[in-house]
Amino acid sequence: MNDTLLNILIEAGVLIFLGLVYYFWQRSRIIRNDLFETYSQLDKFFYDIEEFLKEDDNLNKYPKLSEQILEMKNFLDEKQLDRIYSHLSELNRSLPEMILKDIESLKEKIEFHLDK
Repeated sequence: MNDTLLNILIEAGVLIFLGLVYYFWQRSRIIRNDLFETYSQLDKFFYDIEEFLKEDDNLNKYPKLSEQILEMKNFLDEKQLDRIYSHLSELNRSLPEMILKDIESLKEKIEFHLDK
Protein backbone atom coordinates (compact mmCIF):
# COMPACT_ATOMS: atom_id res chain seq x y z
CA MET A 1 0.00 0.00 0.00
CA ASN A 2 2.79 2.41 0.89
CA ASP A 3 4.67 1.75 -2.38
CA THR A 4 1.51 2.41 -4.40
CA LEU A 5 0.94 5.75 -2.70
CA LEU A 6 4.59 6.71 -3.19
CA ASN A 7 4.42 5.84 -6.92
CA ILE A 8 1.25 7.90 -7.35
CA LEU A 9 2.85 10.89 -5.63
CA ILE A 10 6.00 10.61 -7.76
CA GLU A 11 3.96 10.41 -10.98
CA ALA A 12 1.80 13.35 -9.90
CA GLY A 13 4.93 15.36 -9.09
CA VAL A 14 6.49 14.58 -12.46
CA LEU A 15 3.27 15.51 -14.29
CA ILE A 16 2.98 18.77 -12.35
CA PHE A 17 6.61 19.60 -13.14
CA LEU A 18 6.14 18.88 -16.85
CA GLY A 19 2.94 20.93 -16.86
CA LEU A 20 4.74 23.92 -15.33
CA VAL A 21 7.60 23.65 -17.81
CA TYR A 22 5.11 23.53 -20.68
CA TYR A 23 3.17 26.52 -19.25
CA PHE A 24 6.24 28.73 -18.95
CA TRP A 25 7.49 27.71 -22.40
CA GLN A 26 4.13 28.61 -24.00
CA ARG A 27 3.95 31.83 -21.99
CA SER A 28 7.37 32.95 -23.24
CA ARG A 29 6.39 32.09 -26.83
CA ILE A 30 3.19 34.13 -26.56
CA ILE A 31 5.00 37.13 -25.07
CA ARG A 32 7.75 36.96 -27.71
CA ASN A 33 5.18 36.77 -30.54
CA ASP A 34 3.28 39.70 -29.04
CA LEU A 35 6.51 41.70 -28.91
CA PHE A 36 7.14 41.05 -32.62
CA GLU A 37 3.54 42.04 -33.32
CA THR A 38 4.10 45.27 -31.37
CA TYR A 39 7.16 46.07 -33.49
CA SER A 40 5.10 45.44 -36.61
CA GLN A 41 2.28 47.68 -35.37
CA LEU A 42 4.75 50.44 -34.56
CA ASP A 43 6.21 50.21 -38.04
CA LYS A 44 2.73 50.40 -39.58
CA PHE A 45 1.85 53.32 -37.31
CA PHE A 46 4.92 55.25 -38.44
CA TYR A 47 4.02 54.59 -42.06
CA ASP A 48 0.44 55.78 -41.45
CA ILE A 49 1.70 58.97 -39.82
CA GLU A 50 3.98 59.65 -42.77
CA GLU A 51 1.05 59.18 -45.13
CA PHE A 52 -1.06 61.45 -42.95
CA LEU A 53 1.62 64.15 -43.16
CA LYS A 54 1.71 63.91 -46.96
CA GLU A 55 -2.01 64.66 -47.17
CA ASP A 56 -3.25 68.21 -47.68
CA ASP A 57 -1.64 70.74 -45.41
CA ASN A 58 -0.82 68.45 -42.47
CA LEU A 59 2.92 68.96 -42.63
CA ASN A 60 2.40 72.66 -41.94
CA LYS A 61 -0.01 71.91 -39.08
CA TYR A 62 2.38 69.48 -37.38
CA PRO A 63 5.92 70.60 -38.23
CA LYS A 64 7.75 68.63 -35.51
CA LEU A 65 5.83 65.41 -36.05
CA SER A 66 7.97 64.28 -38.96
CA GLU A 67 11.15 64.68 -36.90
CA GLN A 68 9.64 62.82 -33.97
CA ILE A 69 8.56 59.94 -36.18
CA LEU A 70 12.04 59.72 -37.67
CA GLU A 71 13.55 59.57 -34.18
CA MET A 72 11.11 56.87 -33.11
CA LYS A 73 11.91 54.85 -36.23
CA ASN A 74 15.57 54.91 -35.22
CA PHE A 75 14.60 53.74 -31.75
CA LEU A 76 12.51 50.97 -33.30
CA ASP A 77 15.53 49.81 -35.30
CA GLU A 78 17.45 49.67 -32.03
CA LYS A 79 14.49 48.01 -30.23
CA GLN A 80 14.36 50.73 -27.56
CA LEU A 81 10.74 50.53 -26.50
CA ASP A 82 11.22 52.75 -23.45
CA ARG A 83 12.36 55.67 -25.61
CA ILE A 84 9.55 55.07 -28.12
CA TYR A 85 7.08 55.09 -25.24
CA SER A 86 8.35 58.42 -23.93
CA HIS A 87 8.19 59.95 -27.42
CA LEU A 88 4.65 58.65 -27.95
CA SER A 89 3.67 60.31 -24.69
CA GLU A 90 5.06 63.62 -25.93
CA LEU A 91 3.24 63.64 -29.27
CA ASN A 92 0.92 66.53 -29.98
CA ARG A 93 -2.52 66.03 -28.43
CA SER A 94 -4.18 67.98 -31.24
CA LEU A 95 -3.72 65.10 -33.67
CA PRO A 96 -6.83 63.48 -35.17
CA GLU A 97 -8.77 61.13 -32.90
CA MET A 98 -7.90 57.96 -34.85
CA ILE A 99 -4.19 58.64 -34.46
CA LEU A 100 -4.61 59.35 -30.75
CA LYS A 101 -6.43 56.02 -30.33
CA ASP A 102 -3.58 54.25 -32.11
CA ILE A 103 -1.09 55.99 -29.84
CA GLU A 104 -2.94 54.91 -26.69
CA SER A 105 -3.20 51.33 -27.96
CA LEU A 106 0.50 51.21 -28.76
CA LYS A 107 1.40 52.73 -25.40
CA GLU A 108 -0.57 49.98 -23.61
CA LYS A 109 1.23 47.26 -25.56
CA ILE A 110 4.63 48.85 -24.93
CA GLU A 111 3.86 49.23 -21.20
CA PHE A 112 3.14 45.51 -21.04
CA HIS A 113 6.51 44.66 -22.55
CA LEU A 114 8.41 47.19 -20.48
CA ASP A 115 7.06 45.51 -17.33
CA LYS A 116 8.36 42.10 -18.45
